[in-house]
Amino acid sequence: MCPLCSEIKFNFIGKPKISKKVESIVRLDYSIVKCTSCSFYYISPKLDLTSAEWQILYDDEYFEPMTNWHFIKRERDLSERFNNFK
Repeated sequence: MCPLCSEIKFNFIGKPKISKKVESIVRLDYSIVKCTSCSFYYISPKLDLTSAEWQILYDDEYFEPMTNWHFIKRERDLSERFNNFK
């Protein structure tokens, strides 16, 4: 069932890529689907992970640290956007 509009009909899009790190916590055969009513993409069946399993999925290595180049670029972009508010 669509988590947004509760429609039960969907179109199969594909299978999610499961990394080696999380293979042990995946218990079901998940699919990526698109709601036929509102076009929302979601995972079916609904994920049923425990708090500990979510921590494995989104550990400290999930988001790579920002590179120095990216940090400087982000600072410059923010400065340009908010310079007029000073």
